[in-house]
Amino acid sequence: RRKTLKNLENPNKIRILLTTTIFGRDIGASYVLAKILEHMGCACYISGSNTSYSCITKLWAPHAVIAVTLNKAKELGKIYPNANLYYYPAEGGESYEYCTEKYFAEDADLFHRIKRIYLWGNFTKGHIFQRINELKEASYLYGNEGILGKKCMVVGNPRLDIIRYFPEDLKYNKQRIRIGLVGWFNQLNSKSRGYVIRKMLSGTSIEDAEFQFDLLLTYVKIIEELDPSKYEISIRPYPLETLKEYLEATWAKNGKIKIDQSLEFGTWALNQDLIIGPTSSTLSQIAIAKRPFINLDALSKRSVKAYKNSIRAVFLRHVENHCPKDFKELFNMIENYEKFSVETPEFENVLNDIYNCN
Repeated sequence: RRKTLKNLENPNKIRILLTTTIFGRDIGASYVLAKILEHMGCACYISGSNTSYSCITKLWAPHAVIAVTLNKAKELGKIYPNANLYYYPAEGGESYEYCTEKYFAEDADLFHRIKRIYLWGNFTKGHIFQRINELKEASYLYGNEGILGKKCMVVGNPRLDIIRYFPEDLKYNKQRIRIGLVGWFNQLNSKSRGYVIRKMLSGTSIEDAEFQFDLLLTYVKIIEELDPSKYEISIRPYPLETLKEYLEATWAKNGKIKIDQSLEFGTWALNQDLIIGPTSSTLSQIAIAKRPFINLDALSKRSVKAYKNSIRAVFLRHVENHCPKDFKELFNMIENYEKFSVETPEFENVLNDIYNCN
């Protein structure tokens, strides 16, 4: 506690509170942004989901607060009434159905409380305009869309920037062929202990859990079959998973696999020759990292409901030829992994539309 207080003591600098909601997902971009702001002469504090409201943080009295979700923005705006409030989403570029930013068209109090809204791409900005047109006179922005244009600034995807500007000499040190397996087991290995048996006996759908179990079996098959003298395997856990379960596994302890504990998915991706996993928003980072990708959705029997109206459906169209139907095809693709790049002009156009990459 004394160390924390000492770090927060800096009365002569502009104090900026950067918030996170899912630490493993948000910390990389927040850390880089904090370092940039500190270089500009500001004092920064990165808070977790609970410490945003702690007595210490309140007494620090930040001049500016950066919120990463709309709900957090509402809460933080009330807790820090004298601070300038900024919105910079932890997740961006989603399809219209899942886009939370469209609710700016309905919430006048939140919109006016926020000093500046930073968006990942024009794609998201278009969703807000779409919602305004749907609501018409029921939206306070209808006929006043110029206000939105002045307050919103499109700045791109911060995770893609980390990959793009990561120091070249730190990216890669090749010995064996490095294969990265993308963890996706939050139903089986949840931090929140949302046990599958409880969900099943509560009548809740467990399609995601079934898919994750099949995916885990596929990963086990890969680990067992590949020659460790030729391949080095690293697993990066999903941010909502319990890391401890991985670290206590026998294969992790004896070095058969490595468990990644780095702060950012993109920097991990840069250190792989090949990445294997399900369709997810991380595909954008894999493409920017210029790494080949093999998609396991078909082999792991993923339900098409997982893509409905999601940005994953857009991404999936660009990796349909990367989906093995059986293990023979999978291991043949691993042997010829360099053929499965997702860095194509078509996909680059998609990423630019969603995240303003150029």
